[in-house]
Amino acid sequence: MSINSRINILNISGLMVLGILSILTTLYYSRENIREEISTIRTILIEERKTQLYDLIDNAYSVLSTANYYQDARNAIGNMRFGPEKKNYFFIVDMDGMMLVHPEHPELVGKIQNNLQDADGRKIILEILEAAQKKEEGFIQYRWAKPGTDVPVTKLTYFKVFKNWKWVLCTGIYLDDIEQVIDQKKSALLTAMTVHIQFMAGIILFVLVCVMALGIRITRRISGPIYRIIQGLNEGADQVASSAGEVSSASQTLAEGSSEQAASIEETSSSMEEMASMTRHNANNAGLADSLMKQVNQVVNKANTSMSQLTASMQEISIASEKTCKIIKTIDEIAFQTNLLSLNTAVEAARAGEAGAGFAVVADEVRNLAMRAADAAKNTAALIEDTMKKVSDGTALVRTTNDAFNEVARNTQKVGALVGEISAASNEQSQGIEQVNIAVTEMDKVTQRNAETAEETASASEELNAQADELKGFVADLSAMVGGRASVTKDTRIVSCPRATVHARLSPRIALAVP
Repeated sequence: MSINSRINILNISGLMVLGILSILTTLYYSRENIREEISTIRTILIEERKTQLYDLIDNAYSVLSTANYYQDARNAIGNMRFGPEKKNYFFIVDMDGMMLVHPEHPELVGKIQNNLQDADGRKIILEILEAAQKKEEGFIQYRWAKPGTDVPVTKLTYFKVFKNWKWVLCTGIYLDDIEQVIDQKKSALLTAMTVHIQFMAGIILFVLVCVMALGIRITRRISGPIYRIIQGLNEGADQVASSAGEVSSASQTLAEGSSEQAASIEETSSSMEEMASMTRHNANNAGLADSLMKQVNQVVNKANTSMSQLTASMQEISIASEKTCKIIKTIDEIAFQTNLLSLNTAVEAARAGEAGAGFAVVADEVRNLAMRAADAAKNTAALIEDTMKKVSDGTALVRTTNDAFNEVARNTQKVGALVGEISAASNEQSQGIEQVNIAVTEMDKVTQRNAETAEETASASEELNAQADELKGFVADLSAMVGGRASVTKDTRIVSCPRATVHARLSPRIALAVP
């Protein structure tokens, strides 16, 4: 349904509702006015009847005041009639409820009528007496059959106490004629109200036709600019959808590249962490090796010192062996001289004969000891000579070993210096790798943020494209509402951006651009 039709329907509906409300309001107030007027007429007519009853009771009361006897008064009141066809009458009861006068129902006269009831079951005589005890005169209404009929109608009765004889003088007027007058008046008022409402309906119908014509003219003047607005909105939606597609594609490419870069940086960061761990381990091992080399250098220095001392001791032993060898030679010479002396002694003892026998024995023992000393000296000299040879060989070996230890000490110092340099370089390399690892971590964070931003941009572009498509749908609906004159095709293309971990949420800048 076009917007022209909707506006016209809206105008017609509004005017119809307004007209109906106006008619209902007029009907309501007209009914209230009729009700008030009928109430006023009823009040006026009843007041007229009350005034008439006042006059009637006063006349009857004057008759009672001038009568000399009860019976004369009763006869005079019973003969008094008034109203149309003289059907209205007076009746009298005393304060005990005894019916004294009732021209229409003589069978009630002379009897207590406190239980006399009207058509609704009200004890009317008892109510009149109760009211008369409170005040001397007043009105009471009840329903009673009119003379000559059996149909009860409302009757307005006026009573007044005649104190001289303690009688209650009563008369009433039937109010059915008032209801007839009111019904006639109500019928006339309703007829006038119907004519007035019909007149209003005609006016409203005329206004409705005029407003419809005016509304059609206005909607035609309004629909032209709306069509142009719809066309502009449609073109803007197409441009937004195209831009959103391009932004979404670029964001998708950026997101994929950022994700790949983030993965590469993460792998690089992991490798750098492993290298940093290995470098720290190597630096620690280099430091430990440097410490061990320092300890080895100290041990080599101690060994070199010990070898130097050993060489000095070997030299001293060689010198002592030479001295011992000289002593052995001296002992050998002494043994040789002793042997010679013992031989000489033996010769001299032989020459002496028996006197020299003892010296011969002693000389023989001395010669034996000399020979044994010579043999021991020879053996000792051989051992000392062999020892001196071994000491000489040991001294040469110690010198060679000392030279080797000196070379080892020099090489150990060089190795220690190299290990120290390696340890220092390893520490510096470890610190450099730590710095590189920190930089790689920061790059990874930046890349992650870039990837998230790219994903959010892609998601926002997708949302923007969807909203552009929804806007085109709204434009199409608006065009259809206006009347279908603008040719708008609802484009349902939505650029998809498949992502494994993309959370679709708009960034603040992009959200502001979404219509």
